[in-house]
Amino acid sequence: MTSNRTSFLLSVVAPLAFIVIILTADAIEGPKTAYVGILATVPMLAAVFGTVWSTAFISVITVLAGWSFGHFESDGNVQAQSVRLIIISIVGVIAVYAVRIRIARERALVEALKEGALAVQMRKLSETDQLTELLNRRGL
Repeated sequence: MTSNRTSFLLSVVAPLAFIVIILTADAIEGPKTAYVGILATVPMLAAVFGTVWSTAFISVITVLAGWSFGHFESDGNVQAQSVRLIIISIVGVIAVYAVRIRIARERALVEALKEGALAVQMRKLSETDQLTELLNRRGL
C-alpha cells in the first residue's frame, strides 16, 4: 500500500505541483519571460514513475494548463504559444510511449528474476538429498 501511495505521489501529485510552480513563476515574472516551455518536461517526469494512464492524464493536464495560461496570461504572441503547445503535446506522446517501454522492460525483468530464482531452487534440489539435506554425490 505504501508503494502505491508513493507511486501516486511521484507520478501524479509531483508533476501537478511542478505545473503549478512553473506557471506561478511565469505569472510572477510577467510577459518578458516564458517558462511555459518548461512544461514539456512534466510528462517525462510522470513517465519515470507512473503508468500509461497516469502519464497520459498528466500530459493532457499539462497541455490544457499551458493553453489556458497562454490564453489568459500571454503577452499575445500566438505563434510562440502554438509552438510551445505543439512541443508539449509531442513530448506528452513520447512520454506515454516511453512509459509503455519502461513497463514492458520491468515485466521482462521480473520474469527473468523469477526464472533465475527457480533455476537456483532447482539446482539446490538436484544437489541435495531431500531426506538428509546433505549434498548428493552425483547431484541428481
